[in-house]
Amino acid sequence: MKKERHYYEAYDDRYKQVHQRSLKWFSDSPSRIVEETLLKYKTNDNPKIIELGCGEGRDAVYLLNKGYHVTATDISPVVIEHCKEWFPDYSCSFTVLDCLSRRLNDTFDSQTLLSVTNFDKGLAEGMASYQNIVAAMGLAMLVITLAVVTLVLYFMISSSVIRQKRDLGVQKAIGFTTFQLMNQLCIIFLCQY
Repeated sequence: MKKERHYYEAYDDRYKQVHQRSLKWFSDSPSRIVEETLLKYKTNDNPKIIELGCGEGRDAVYLLNKGYHVTATDISPVVIEHCKEWFPDYSCSFTVLDCLSRRLNDTFDSQTLLSVTNFDKGLAEGMASYQNIVAAMGLAMLVITLAVVTLVLYFMISSSVIRQKRDLGVQKAIGFTTFQLMNQLCIIFLCQY
């Protein structure tokens, strides 16, 4: 239990670092799982929802804007203060809560939604996007590198052909094709270096 507590408490420092740079940890768009859950349970009344680990409040604000009664909690006082500043109309909906050791004296509609957002799913979606970007950049770098290496080899072989024009002219006269001479120069060049 101590490891888990340290992990979650460390978010306070993470949020401080991100917010000092005027950045956000996540986008303003709600998690897909929130909309999926709302569609799955098709609730028309406005249940009382608690979000444990609300972070920067994107899901809570989405639900609040839809008219739900939300109590958005997080262990990080830093992020809760930011939520209250960013969303002043809903500031009373955000509260600091260490759900590992403290309880709220309130009841929530568990059959509709217990909003502990599926962090692993959100992280997997974010990582998939990151992996796609890194893969595309890696492929682009590989193509650029191959193009540069090819151009360098071409220019080196061309300059070598110019320097060895007389010798190559003789070899060409005895029946070597230009392609064979270029390959021969390539092999000589690669063996030298």
